[in-house]
Amino acid sequence: MGRIARRLYRKDESIRRVILNEAGVLAGRVANVAEIVRDSQVAIRGFFKEFTASECGLNKGIKVPLAAYKFKTGGPRVETPPPRVGANTDEMLSSIGYHDSEIQILRENGIV
Repeated sequence: MGRIARRLYRKDESIRRVILNEAGVLAGRVANVAEIVRDSQVAIRGFFKEFTASECGLNKGIKVPLAAYKFKTGGPRVETPPPRVGANTDEMLSSIGYHDSEIQILRENGIV
């Protein structure tokens, strides 16, 4: 690690950002997923579709991301919550060529 990096590394993240920005280096904090989901700009743009606990059959509601772009009219929509884990397993395996007897063997062996 170089001298500049060592000196910056010892400083708090918010101080590093100020030092770098003042030196003409664009630097900013990277938000984690939980912060992005709660961000006011994300909320205003309607980036997530929310489903209540009763709508998705869980003990709490969920948020599902929509497309990262918008159309003037129309565009992609999410109208139903995603399927529960494993809900479409048989259908998916059948669609790639597995027969019912093979799926049953996978199930009996705890593979699916």
